[in-house]
Amino acid sequence: MIPYLFKKQNGFTIVELTVVVVAIGVLAALAIVGYNGVQDRAREVSIKSDLENASGQLQRDYQKTGNYPVALTDSNDGGGLASSPNTVYTYLLKGNTYCLSATSSKGNVNSFYVRGDDTKIKSGVCQLDVTTFAGTGVAGFANGTVTTAQFGLPYGIVEDSLGNIYVADQGYSTIRKIDTDGNVTNFAGTYSTGFVNGTGAAARFNQPKGLAIDSANNIYVADCSNNSIRKISPGGVVSTFAGSGTAGAADGTGVAAQFTCPTGITVDQSNIVYVTSGHTIRKITPAGVVTTFAGSGTAGSANGTGVAAQFNNPVDLAINGSGDMYVVESSANRIRKISPTAVVTNYAGSGSNGFNDGVLLGARFDQPAGIAIDKSGTIYVADTNNRRIRKVLPSGVTTYAGNGTGGRVDGPAASAQFSGPNSVYVTQKGTLLISDSINRVIRKIQ
Repeated sequence: MIPYLFKKQNGFTIVELTVVVVAIGVLAALAIVGYNGVQDRAREVSIKSDLENASGQLQRDYQKTGNYPVALTDSNDGGGLASSPNTVYTYLLKGNTYCLSATSSKGNVNSFYVRGDDTKIKSGVCQLDVTTFAGTGVAGFANGTVTTAQFGLPYGIVEDSLGNIYVADQGYSTIRKIDTDGNVTNFAGTYSTGFVNGTGAAARFNQPKGLAIDSANNIYVADCSNNSIRKISPGGVVSTFAGSGTAGAADGTGVAAQFTCPTGITVDQSNIVYVTSGHTIRKITPAGVVTTFAGSGTAGSANGTGVAAQFNNPVDLAINGSGDMYVVESSANRIRKISPTAVVTNYAGSGSNGFNDGVLLGARFDQPAGIAIDKSGTIYVADTNNRRIRKVLPSGVTTYAGNGTGGRVDGPAASAQFSGPNSVYVTQKGTLLISDSINRVIRKIQ
């Protein structure tokens, strides 16, 4: 048999012929893979081209009705596909389906979808879905995967530059970490309250609430019952950034300053930290110098500049790309706006509790607790007692997710159920995360 393999057949041995056949097969397989890759890229280009054509058609349609489009933004990377004056376009990839929506300044909405298998625009709805991101729904302190880990009362959420998610677990006074592989661990603190600096589990918090992160991945914690702002380095080293631990409103540097149960916290592009404390908004420089940015300290609803303005229980805040700050005022059921020069105005909400979508100052909230802003400037609010996530645009307030009935139901955003949503956060990829506190889970909308 062996000699036969090396016998010449039409000038080639059997081994040589076999090698040639195998080589041809490998080259053919590689060609098919390459062809499929080219097809996929061509399909993506075709899809985006169809989206551009669709946006052009939408622009023409809106022009007929007196509404003119503004910008088409990619929810994944912030890139643009088209631009013109008054309507916001967004598209996102869901599985193999690209969705394109257009929302005019007058509140009109058109939606389209294009499937990756035929690349044709079809009339439809870009459906948002609510799912459970992490937690079993049972109160506990267990680490594990996102489907087996447990939380007590999840509150603030933040993401580092690597895509790791951190959650302030108010119920167990810890900061939990959800890594990019979906594993939940304790990052700082342990199942015991206190006011102790240290590394990882050696540190102690007392009902941590809001979280924020700076450009160096340092996390800032609104440590409510310790009346302080704590700082956690990327390596898990916890220190006191500002606050003496005694409730008060004194300005000063570092631990000489005083806070009263700080809850909301954010960091601007210059790494300046802003905190809700008492009935004020406090400002902390990177050097730890604390001043009062806005609010007199007396509960009220007066607009004005800096300390001439009044707030009624501000609980969270967020800053957009232009430096404008938006504050959730829980007891007044409003969203207030603060300009970079500290001018305070009413932005959304009538001031009466209840539920009503509509124009900005005519809308109604019921003890809203959390706020976040995406790359396009859209504002999202955790409307706690209404058990909904609200969306705020210059055109008005709409319901983004939740049917208003308390529960824990995943599915289409309009029929999903929440119980006590208290914090919202937009990830780098544009996914909205929600601390659904009473349900003891982190929910996701995309």
